[in-house]
Parts: sequence; structure tokens; C-alpha cells
Amino acid sequence: MFVSKLGSDLTSLLASTFIGTSSYDEGSSIALDRSGNVYLTGHTYSSNFPTTPGAYQTSGRGVFVSKLNNTLSTLLNGTVCGGNILARGNSLALDGCGNVYVTGYTNSSAYPTTPRSYDETFNGGNDVLISKFDSTLSFLFASTFLGGDSEDYSNALAFDKTGNVYVAGRTNSSGYPTTSGAYDESYNGGTNDVFVSKLDGFLSADDYSGSGFQAGSFLADTGPSFVFDADGDGVLTAGCNQLMLCKGQIATVDVWLHGWNSTNQGNVSAVNYRYTWDPAKLEVLSVSCTNPSWTSYNTPSVPGTGSFDLQVSSASGVSGTDFKLHTITFRVKDLTMPSVEGVYAVDGW
Repeated sequence: MFVSKLGSDLTSLLASTFIGTSSYDEGSSIALDRSGNVYLTGHTYSSNFPTTPGAYQTSGRGVFVSKLNNTLSTLLNGTVCGGNILARGNSLALDGCGNVYVTGYTNSSAYPTTPRSYDETFNGGNDVLISKFDSTLSFLFASTFLGGDSEDYSNALAFDKTGNVYVAGRTNSSGYPTTSGAYDESYNGGTNDVFVSKLDGFLSADDYSGSGFQAGSFLADTGPSFVFDADGDGVLTAGCNQLMLCKGQIATVDVWLHGWNSTNQGNVSAVNYRYTWDPAKLEVLSVSCTNPSWTSYNTPSVPGTGSFDLQVSSASGVSGTDFKLHTITFRVKDLTMPSVEGVYAVDGW
């Protein structure tokens, strides 16, 4: 396959490279991070597609994700995902933290999913796959199936400003999941229906900032790519929450502690957390503890210095393994996103 970079007026070829093997390799989607590095996805039939040390998976067939520098001269990171199975990456996008989301399809129950994802079980035929990697492609944060018992293919992926994930594609599964009150909850027959589905940014079944699979609807025929306006967006990450924000926005985020149980309540006298941010970009207006008897934070009570500490004690009265620590209210002051000039293309096999 090839990756090429042209000038913005399309009159000059600034950089161009091959990437792949002597077997069948095809690129399907391309995206740039804020530093201008180039991410690619597609599929490979080769067991030795180029990867890098420490990658999530360094050999095997299936989906590939590659990261090259801006001049296309260096493979910074590269992974495959799927083992020796049929799995295709059709669309790729980066969230505001630089995490890499890939969607496509697979016909294998062996495609990796993660615990507590929306659907850990293969449904038959071809299922939509959605996977989330860190920016170095070394860790699979989340991965899920999505589909019914027949043929489901995803071709596009995008985010909204709160970090929810939208995928679109085609299906001929009458059992493809939809949600109550959606535009069209029933499969219409014919060759294929378009689907549009919305999940939270964690691809989860039971995330605490929302309810995993949030919306789904049928349309008709085959859906094109689509993009949400993200000009001036940024990200705050706190605990298990990740919010995409706009300049001037005032918002709140709940911070949760996972995996707390009676054993570690009895053995751990305190759990300490420190949160930091750039005070030029984010202004924290207030911090409230869910239960002051077992959570506290350092002074000042309204932090303005760019960091604060949270302590969770082992006090009695805490039930369950997952609970909310505190709520932060903040204002987005300034967010600057660099621009990268050039037009990139990826394709070939």
C-alpha cells in the first residue's frame, strides 16, 4: 500500500512511501494527530506486517494500525490486531487525548474484546468491530463487537463534543441492536440497511458517565463518511472520565473509584490521588466530595494553582466496588490546536 502527502494546492508531492509486505495489504483510512503524525488503518493478509517493539500485537493477520512521522520517513509505532483471522479496519479517528479508535468488521469470535465492553461475544456472520488504542499503539483500552447474526459492516467513525463514539455502515441483520425511540427501530429488508450507532467513549456496557450503547437506528442503502465539527475542542481527563470540551464551556465531571472492596477497605488506610491541569487552559471552579467522612481534598477548597490532592480513607459505610469520589466543576479558558499543512492519501494493495 502507499501513503502520500501533497501540498495544499495539490501541485507538489511532498512525501510518499510504501508500507506493507509481499502479500496483500490494503489501507482504508488515515488521520493526523496534533503533532502532524500520520495514523493509518486497514487490513493485512501477511503475518509479518511492519510493527514496532512493545506494540499491542507484533505479528498476525487482520487489522493493522500504523503511525508514521509527518514526513513519512519513520514508522513510529505499528500494531496488528486479530491474530490469524479475517478482520478489517475501515475507519480510524483520534480523540482529543490522542487515543486511536478503529472500526471495521470481522467474521471471527477470536477478535479481541475487553471486559465490560458493550458486547464481548461474537454474534455470527460478520460483526462490526470497534477498538480503542493508546497513542503508542501498545495498549488496547477497549474493544467490542456490535451486530446481529448476519452481515454487519462499519465504514465510518466520529466523535461528538462529549466524547461519545458514532459508527455508521450497513447490515442485513434483522437483529442488529437499536434503541427505543430511534428514527427506525426495525430492519427494512432488501439487500442492506444503513445503521447509525452511538456508544460512549469507553465502548462499555455499564460505564458510569453513561450507558454504553446509547442509540441506534436503521436508515437505507449504504452510508457515507461523516464528521462532527470539532474546531477549538480540547479534553479534560479525570479519573475514569474523559470529556471533549469547547472554549468557554462550563462543565462538571464525576470521578469514580473502581475495584474497591471490603478487603482493601480494611487493609488500606488511605488512597491518595493528585489531579493536575494547565491553569492557563482550565479553571477549576469547585470540588465537592460525595461523602466528606471518607473523602477529602487539600486546600484551597477552590483550587486555582493547577493541582489538588484527593484522599480516600478506609472509613466504614462505603458499599459496592465502584463509587463516586467527587465532582469537579470547571471552565475552559483557552485551547490552542496547532495546524498542519498538507493533504494526505492512503490506499493500495
